[in-house]
Amino acid sequence: MRLEVRGGGLATAIRLWQGPERVDTSNLIERAKISRVERTWPSALIGERGPVGSRLGMGTHSLHRRFSASARRRLLDLAYDCGVRYFDTAPSYGAGLAERMIGRFAYGRRSKIVVATKFGIALGGVAMRLPAGAYLAAAAGAAVKALRGRTSERRQQPRDYSAARARESVEASLRRLRTDYVDILYLHEPTLDLLGEVDDLARTLEALRMEGKIRKAGLSGQAAPCGALARLHPALAEVLQVEVPADPDGLPCPVPLDAAAGIGFWEFPARRPAAEERRPEEVLDRLHRAVPAGMILLSTRDENMVRAAAGIVSRWDPVSGQSFAHGVASGA
Repeated sequence: MRLEVRGGGLATAIRLWQGPERVDTSNLIERAKISRVERTWPSALIGERGPVGSRLGMGTHSLHRRFSASARRRLLDLAYDCGVRYFDTAPSYGAGLAERMIGRFAYGRRSKIVVATKFGIALGGVAMRLPAGAYLAAAAGAAVKALRGRTSERRQQPRDYSAARARESVEASLRRLRTDYVDILYLHEPTLDLLGEVDDLARTLEALRMEGKIRKAGLSGQAAPCGALARLHPALAEVLQVEVPADPDGLPCPVPLDAAAGIGFWEFPARRPAAEERRPEEVLDRLHRAVPAGMILLSTRDENMVRAAAGIVSRWDPVSGQSFAHGVASGA
């Protein structure tokens, strides 16, 4: 299956404008932008019956580190113009800032993109009401890390995977995303010991699906715990999204799951300084081999990296109908 990006283009826009009747020109600029990337992109099927996502997805884990709304919007628009149609976010990314930005960006193109969000990692009420507090918390954390050294342990954020929290989180995410549904709702970095009453949670997820508020449920996190949960509770794992591990040089290596397709997460800047010196072509080639038949979810705040990655991925062979239901994947 191939994902085709088509648009009327600037020539069509001019012909419409010169016509005898006045026409709605609100989407002409958008259509002209799409025409610049009018090509067939590699794609993959998410779950057994879709939706279809682009081979390259955009993660928003570090989106809030672009400190102006215009810079954040420019990055998302660039990814879309380059052919990206899968956007992954979470309430904990910038204390809701990433979801709000996705909501603004998706206006007018919601049916053309796949939006995935998560639940389970909680933030304090003040941080959620005052998102700027996330920047203060990040600055304080960086200061503590500098004082204690880079090896100091990171304090884990509170987790809650209960049925009540799932519904509450979905409702809040839909408001921030300015939509009435999300394509995929992931449990965010779940583990067996943190998961509560699974039957109640499964019933709530099914109810949310029947209400049209989510289309698929999945697991997002490290491969080992997500794989274990998927085997025990397949109802929670229509989609798997797990982190691509790094080798000793900090470069991607194959995801340790018995599957051929899925979503593999990788974040730039790279996790080790040695990997920063590699060309994007080398890193993307390693990711291509690590996730040979699924989606690569690239989380970056660097516009040049988005352009480079999109150009490289567009030259890969398309993926035909691969299922993400038991795939490799990633999750920030």
